[in-house]
Amino acid sequence: MHLTRLSKLRLGIGLAAVFALALVVVAIGLNSDTPSATADGPTPTKVANNGPLGGLTDILVHDGTEAVGLYYCIGKTDHDTSNNAIKTAIQCNIDLVTAPTFDGDTPPGWCALANACNTTGGPDFVPGPPPPPPYTIFPPVKGYGFYYPSGADPFGECQGVPCTVTTTCFEGGAPTDIGPNFMSRAVSFNPLTQDKSQGGRVDLWYNQNIANCKNLTPQGPTAFADLELTVWGVYDKALNLTGEAAPWRPTDTTCDTGVPCVLNFDGDACTDLDELSKTSNEKCGDDPQNPNDSFFDVNTVDLSGTWSMGVRLFRADCTDASSPANCIATGVPGAYFGCRADLQHDTGTNVITFRPYCYTDLPGIEINPEAYPGVSGDGFSGGAPPGPQVAAYPSGFLNWAYGDVDEKHTELTGFLNKSTNQIEVAGCFSDPDGGGFGTVWLEAAISAHMNPGTVLLYAGQPDDCVGSPVGDPLDPEGSLVVVVASFKGKAADQDNDGVPTSREVQDDPACGRRDPYNGNDYYDVSVPRDGVIDLSNDILGVIQHYSPGGYVSLTPDVLGGIPDVTTFDNFDRPPTMTNSLGGTWNRGSPDGVIDLSNDILGVILQYNPGGC
Repeated sequence: MHLTRLSKLRLGIGLAAVFALALVVVAIGLNSDTPSATADGPTPTKVANNGPLGGLTDILVHDGTEAVGLYYCIGKTDHDTSNNAIKTAIQCNIDLVTAPTFDGDTPPGWCALANACNTTGGPDFVPGPPPPPPYTIFPPVKGYGFYYPSGADPFGECQGVPCTVTTTCFEGGAPTDIGPNFMSRAVSFNPLTQDKSQGGRVDLWYNQNIANCKNLTPQGPTAFADLELTVWGVYDKALNLTGEAAPWRPTDTTCDTGVPCVLNFDGDACTDLDELSKTSNEKCGDDPQNPNDSFFDVNTVDLSGTWSMGVRLFRADCTDASSPANCIATGVPGAYFGCRADLQHDTGTNVITFRPYCYTDLPGIEINPEAYPGVSGDGFSGGAPPGPQVAAYPSGFLNWAYGDVDEKHTELTGFLNKSTNQIEVAGCFSDPDGGGFGTVWLEAAISAHMNPGTVLLYAGQPDDCVGSPVGDPLDPEGSLVVVVASFKGKAADQDNDGVPTSREVQDDPACGRRDPYNGNDYYDVSVPRDGVIDLSNDILGVIQHYSPGGYVSLTPDVLGGIPDVTTFDNFDRPPTMTNSLGGTWNRGSPDGVIDLSNDILGVILQYNPGGC
């Protein structure tokens, strides 16, 4: 697959979920950067950890009574007594009745890939967890601020008592995915109190541009003001003492790691401080609420499975953070790639084979020039996977721009570097059609813990990447990549077409050389899908639904991969898309007609009684 055919990786965020995500980011900013961080001088870049505020905290954002929880965070704080500078690292998870849904999308960032947010397990409106699964895919949010011992802060926000004032800039998920930054300021009263009386409040700003983010200077009116928080001091690092943890934190006295279980919230191989620390050891992930991101034994790790990957080449930005309306109107688009992949890890040699199938969201880069000329992404939200709506048929069914799979799938190769605990792979995306970025050489270094990594993309390479990489990468510092993995997920069928993702990116005529985003390219119409295309269920099923004059779709399949089994949609396929291979699998979404030439003959040509 080549990068000219890529389309956006889509997530959903309904209107209610927009506010839910906004609240999450408030939590992420609890003990983080602050506009006030620059009041007494420049924002500190290095903070010693020698003060009494250094350690581990539990944080709850609530409605003011603590009876209704909005989200829950675990935070690590460094406190420098020389200047009372504060630096934090925090991971948060949402706990709202109105949870995020996948009916909108967002660029790669927090909650950037499907199944990367807490949408299962049930927000319960009760203080504290449930934390995910699914778990966050981003590293802890960093924040900076100051502690004011006397309460005489320069902003008049501490109400005459000692406090910390901190600000955070968090990338991702603004209401229109423009910015894409939230900024928050948190005030925590009496932070040295040794009981659960530490209260505070949080303010949040939407649509903050990149410059505001870097300068820690939020602009415009707050989207949320004076949300309340409670902070528990779980562990005092300076005094090596446990404090009063949140009531939902584990309270066992011993763990296999030799430290109190109260300091290891998720019960994995690493303490919360290990996971929130930038210098944690090779076996540790960076989410203290995720029991699956740390390795108990790094020498027995097998990373094989189905992976989803999002790459942010350039961030969308907002040109007028002071006005959400103007921000939407004048936003600068970004460039994003979304991929689904099969990863094979040879645990004996640590050799990695990575087969991705990707789409772009970038203005001017066509998704499939042969079948959908002129259709490209926009660098913002709004498109469904794997592309924007092309047409709505009289049946009510929507048509989406899919790739044409007119070549062998890209295969990246590399190894698991256990000294850095990174997956390091490289390879060539060829471009036989001569458009878009041209042939692209890719080099990726991705955390084996599913933490973020970087990708170097070299566009305009020689045919078949002979001698690549040539020239400079599009982003010399490396583009951001975030991943979600389903280890051992060899049967994962992400587009629900009857073929596992791992087989779709192989290259055998029966079950491979397909699109793992396209739920219509494998003609398995049985209900439920069984991975087999046979006479009794599939061929006769299409014949029995013969409808050359069109049919009415009662429930349009707006996601292009999960048919409503109560309608004819499951039996409908459009003509094959033009490509150099002429593969019968190369089909887009249904066209509202079930006829002889495309549908009946189409399923006969895909006859595969042995299955995938």
